[in-house]
Amino acid sequence: MVNTLTEAATTWNDVSVNENMHAATAFRLMQRDGHGFLGHLAREEWRFLRRTMIGIVLATDMASHSDVVADFSGWWPPPLSALAAPLNLDAGDSLRA
Repeated sequence: MVNTLTEAATTWNDVSVNENMHAATAFRLMQRDGHGFLGHLAREEWRFLRRTMIGIVLATDMASHSDVVADFSGWWPPPLSALAAPLNLDAGDSLRA
C-alpha cells in the first residue's frame, strides 16, 4: 500500500496502514447506534480500553514485530526456565504469585 501510494497509505501517513485502518474501523463500528455495548464505561476506562486495543492491533504489524518481541521479552520478569520448573505442592510451592 505504501509502495503504491494508495489513499489509505496517505490517510495513515505510511505507518501501519492496515493496522491503523482496522483499529479505526473497529471503533467506528462500536460507536454506531445499537452497538454501544461499552457505553457503560467511565471516560478513563474507555480511554484505557481504546489505548490498549489500538496497541494490540498495531502490534500485529510485522514491520515492528521484532520491536514488540524485544519489548515483551524485557518486560516479562521471570526467565522462561523458571516458568517451566515443575510445581511441587507437597514441598510448599504455591499457585499464587
